[in-house]
Amino acid sequence: MVTGNLSSALDECDAALIATPTSELREVLGRVRSSRLERPLIWACKGFEQASGKLPHQVAAEVLGARTACGALSGPSFALEVAQGLPTALTLAAGDAAFAKRFARELHQPMLRVYFSTDLAGVEISGAVK
Repeated sequence: MVTGNLSSALDECDAALIATPTSELREVLGRVRSSRLERPLIWACKGFEQASGKLPHQVAAEVLGARTACGALSGPSFALEVAQGLPTALTLAAGDAAFAKRFARELHQPMLRVYFSTDLAGVEISGAVK
């Protein structure tokens, strides 16, 4: 399901993929927390939060707590290439290897290779400096 209505999306999903600029991640995660989401959460944003200098996983830990199942989707990808169906590779990183493997497998497609990693900071920093 793709929607701009966060509440209805969270009610209907098994896991949530949040694609928002890093500058908005804290606010969006606050809304997720308010909805009492107890589903896996993946963000697809890159860079550092401007006000704090924190990486997305650090913002998520502050807002959601360390026990929330979550991870980052990043890569040396360009939106236009993905939209054109060109071969693309991404990495799904999470502190929990089983989480990272599971969602990397679920997102993997013939033209979209998704690898997994437990190096959240490394994947997020690589995406930020791309």
